[in-house]
Amino acid sequence: MDKIITHDESFTLFCEEYKEHYHNTNDGAKAETLKKHILPALKFHQNSQKIVALDICFGLGYNSLYLHHLAKDKQLFIYSPEKDSSLLQNLTNFIYPNDLNHKILQSIITQKSYQDANSSLELYIGNARDYLLLLKERGIKFNTIFQDAFSPNKNKELWTFEYFKSLYEITSKDCLITTYSQNSSMLYSAFLAGFYSFSLRQQDTRDSTLLCKDIAKIQAIFKDEIKPFNLSHKIKHNKNLKGLYD
Repeated sequence: MDKIITHDESFTLFCEEYKEHYHNTNDGAKAETLKKHILPALKFHQNSQKIVALDICFGLGYNSLYLHHLAKDKQLFIYSPEKDSSLLQNLTNFIYPNDLNHKILQSIITQKSYQDANSSLELYIGNARDYLLLLKERGIKFNTIFQDAFSPNKNKELWTFEYFKSLYEITSKDCLITTYSQNSSMLYSAFLAGFYSFSLRQQDTRDSTLLCKDIAKIQAIFKDEIKPFNLSHKIKHNKNLKGLYD
């Protein structure tokens, strides 16, 4: 696969199955990772000692690797599914930003896991929805989810009401879901599953989305950086608006 340089000079790839890039090329692969996922999650959990994160999906590994890089003061547990096993082998020659740890990536590729004194990462090769069922059986509760699947129009099964209901069941009350998408049907599906949604203002990239269970906490932390999505207004003015369902 040909490496594609993005706006901030970091690289991404194009997925032939879903006909989309792994990152928005105008935002930049690194910039999108940090601004839409890592930095909001770290801000939300600034007073937490432990982050239990679900990275949907591993892809090129930017989210998992940057969380590990920037959350060194916390106990860190990362779980991530990836159904494209052939993709992983291509990552050995991929050009990553210099601040990322290539030894971690190599361990993930060869052993499907990584562990050090303060952190662990588990990679699951297979369908993400199947992985959610296994995680529920294991009783793992997540306080962070990087909802970074391909778009709702291309990868619907990872944006439906049933999918978000599965996320609701494996997340703690003190949870934050970060995503780039502001698709109205997706937001409605997440709301029906029990999540509240907010638009997060960004500089130099498109605004992103935060989903949570605890409205008081997210408003106290992000203050005027966020604005709640007015779903009742969307529904009133769009009679055809429906959630996404399996």
